[in-house]
Amino acid sequence: MVRLFLASLVLLAACGDSFAATDDHGQDSQDSSADADAGDPPDVNGVEVRDVVIPGDLHVQGLPVPAKLFVPTLAGGARPLPGVLVLHGSGGLFELPGPADALCSPTLEPQFTRWGERLAGLGHVVLMPASFDARGFCDWYADTGRIPADFDDDRERLVGRLYDADAATRYLCTVPEVDCDRLGLLGFSNGASAALLTLHWQLARALAEFATSDGPDLQIPVEAPPAGRPEFRVAVAYYPGCGLESTVHFSTDPADDPADMYFPTAALYIEHGSADTLVADCSLEFGKGRRQAQSAVVAAAEHQPDPFHVTVHPGAEHGFDNAGSPGQDEGSGSQRAEDIRARDDALTATLAHLAEHL
Repeated sequence: MVRLFLASLVLLAACGDSFAATDDHGQDSQDSSADADAGDPPDVNGVEVRDVVIPGDLHVQGLPVPAKLFVPTLAGGARPLPGVLVLHGSGGLFELPGPADALCSPTLEPQFTRWGERLAGLGHVVLMPASFDARGFCDWYADTGRIPADFDDDRERLVGRLYDADAATRYLCTVPEVDCDRLGLLGFSNGASAALLTLHWQLARALAEFATSDGPDLQIPVEAPPAGRPEFRVAVAYYPGCGLESTVHFSTDPADDPADMYFPTAALYIEHGSADTLVADCSLEFGKGRRQAQSAVVAAAEHQPDPFHVTVHPGAEHGFDNAGSPGQDEGSGSQRAEDIRARDDALTATLAHLAEHL
């Protein structure tokens, strides 16, 4: 089964990782099937933003997850569109509550308003699950008093968000406007780590072992999501922690079993900064790069192209996609030139990857 599955990756590019923001990002050769599905780019004349709830019966833990859904309206009439699942970082999806808010502010963080409007304006249906709101708090760092006991450990958080992503993917395919054969995944920081784990080719095996090793210490049941989740064609992960909280073994020895190593099931593009300590397990040039090394080992063992790509932006720090002055088209964070340059280069690459694969 592994080899049959990996055969579907033959259209992915061989490893072409780059370490400077001005490089070509190791782009894959054009996916002709994506072209055939997509047709001409849609003429978008508006974006509808909906408040939705991902039903608990789709979730491993039975947890309903509130979400924002951005749906393009098309000048030429409705047609199935690619869907993009967006996973927020540790700051949460919504702003902290005001005096009249029971849980969180109803206002999206500016970062996600920009991404939702940007991607929907290009003809993608965009779903953003609010993982923290579903568990009764807003921000991992600024709202610690409300984090529940079964989510207050980084390992619990990663596994719980894996279940959120699984349920959200299934829900996205029930949205009438979505072409479920054209799905993309976009994650930021902790959400990027969840995206990486979501794509792991041996997810059930890794979780079964993790349940034995770490499970007794956790207050969350660790189990694999049910079979049948729709597949992604492409994923972009902004500044993730590639350690994945040890849910996947770290060995990079080619003599070890490749099934114990990380390998993504879709074209994966990591956008990172050289001044971000989290880059260490993602990039061989800027740390141990154990996930990059593992993916290369699996690709070689299975005689398949390596879908793991890393771009490291010189001098960029964590959160660089949010760089720029408030009130501009981009940004409400860092004003550093390195971060703004990384923001712009990564955005160009991200939109190109989505267009190529979706």
